Amino acid sequence: MRAAAMRSSQPCAPPREHAGARRRASADRARLPAPGASGVLLAALLAAALWALAGPGHASAQNGVDAERALRSYAAMQQQYYMPYHHLYRGEETENAQEYAYMWPFSQALAATTAIAGMPAVGAPYLPAVREHLAGLRFYWNRRARPPGQEGAVLAAGGAEKFLHDNEWVGLQLVRAYRMLGDRALLSKAVEVFRLVLSGWDGNARHPCPGGVWRVRRPGELKRNTVSTAPGAELGVELYQLTRRASYLRWAKRMYHWVRLCLRETNGLYADNIDLSGTVDESIWIYNQGTMLGAEALLYQATGDAAYLARAQEAAATTLAYFSPAQLEGQPPFFVVVFADNLMRLNALAPNPAYPDYLQQYADRAWSTYLDPASGLFDFHDREATRLLQQAAMAQLYAYLSWDQTWYQPPRAPPAPPPKRRR
Repeated sequence: MRAAAMRSSQPCAPPREHAGARRRASADRARLPAPGASGVLLAALLAAALWALAGPGHASAQNGVDAERALRSYAAMQQQYYMPYHHLYRGEETENAQEYAYMWPFSQALAATTAIAGMPAVGAPYLPAVREHLAGLRFYWNRRARPPGQEGAVLAAGGAEKFLHDNEWVGLQLVRAYRMLGDRALLSKAVEVFRLVLSGWDGNARHPCPGGVWRVRRPGELKRNTVSTAPGAELGVELYQLTRRASYLRWAKRMYHWVRLCLRETNGLYADNIDLSGTVDESIWIYNQGTMLGAEALLYQATGDAAYLARAQEAAATTLAYFSPAQLEGQPPFFVVVFADNLMRLNALAPNPAYPDYLQQYADRAWSTYLDPASGLFDFHDREATRLLQQAAMAQLYAYLSWDQTWYQPPRAPPAPPPKRRR
């Protein structure tokens, strides 16, 4: 049964191409535009970005710089890693190297694509790329599972466990893509992802601090994490905003309040996880702070309860005070960008120049310190991370710094359902 499921989702090789991973990856890169042609296109887009975004004042000029950096970072990522025939990204030479990228880096590359497509004035030409990259999700989607969901690796490569937080990242991007493209199939898929998240809710009242969403269902790894619960709350609010189904908002509040009750430390920061013995992993990661303040910002939008906004502002102040520039640089860039996305969401609700300034300082240093100008690729010297993850994170970061408030505002009220036809 499993073998049949894997074969049904297997990417088909191009005709006459049977030489394995390296030849296919090389052939895919060869199908990309020649450097000269892509350079001309990129130069035109960069010129458009600078023309559209430049204006009086430092902020507008900085937006133009960030837009240029986002486009350059994204172009380098696509040139180096994208496999357009399959709509996938290639794996990397790590200890567990695979031909195709795991779900986690794929989800962040997808997030980079929607981030680029969301940039004011210059993002619209990238909307077809959003649709194209979404097609790659089918190779991770195990429809035979109960409930179905994204596995951690391409099914044809053997698949992997379903990590709930990886599915949540995808669900959030499906919502963003739906708002960009208007394709209701994307909203339906986001609803399926949320059902998967609910299946991971710990309903055993005998557990210490019962509740929370499992990160993964693996013996010895049964932990409920901030990162597997707070993004679920965010997804729930976003689905509520689009559908007005009260159950989504109820679940979002339940997830949010569980993290606040069980994983919030006395210093106001959020710990990583709690296991079945009641032991709390007190590691402080910046993306956990980001998803919680993002959930608070969204809950404020959905309910109008000013307490949520006050908590988000408090969380932002606490996080910025805790993570000095040196400490922030010690965080993985793909954790930083999750925080950045959520901090800019808060900034759209309650503007505070300290928020973008804090992120801009990090972004400027990364550009001057960790970028290889020849390849356009970043290397943060993190041996445990893939370079694709790092590149996708930086493309996102510069894009978010150039965004206006469009994608952080709640969507318009959903249309009324059509009247039922009389029989």
